Amino acid sequence: MTKIKIDFTYHRVLLGTAEAQLDEHQHPIAIVTAQMAVEVRIDEALRKLLGTYPELPTEALMNVLPDRTMMQRSMRALWEALTGDSIKNAQAWKEYHRHVERRNRLVHGGEQWSRYDDAEVSLATVRSMISHIDQVEKRVLASGGPGTRRPRPAGA
Repeated sequence: MTKIKIDFTYHRVLLGTAEAQLDEHQHPIAIVTAQMAVEVRIDEALRKLLGTYPELPTEALMNVLPDRTMMQRSMRALWEALTGDSIKNAQAWKEYHRHVERRNRLVHGGEQWSRYDDAEVSLATVRSMISHIDQVEKRVLASGGPGTRRPRPAGA
């Protein structure tokens, strides 16, 4: 008997919900839900990465982080410090930036409609960004995580 592994992590559930909304022609909801998925994935990755520093209060730090979109320079700097990855160099970054702007117009700008093509591009972009985050997180954690890298003592 073959066992099937099903990934029920929250960001995957949200991404599946966004895909279902796209199929139902609920384009604005698909775009907004897709952004929720990537923000949840960023949050998950940051928790794991910060958790490799046993001396840090991870929950307290997570509570003061400004955003999960990676649009703020300070969040990108934190990501790079933890991973060595400049997320702005991710293949999907430019399209991701356009996706976040599209999502912001829907949520904050009063826009109430979106084309199927826009939603389809948003979902593809979010999938790509999540894949990038997955790869970077896997690479960093495979090396023991950023919190296991300690500076060499002076004179060593």
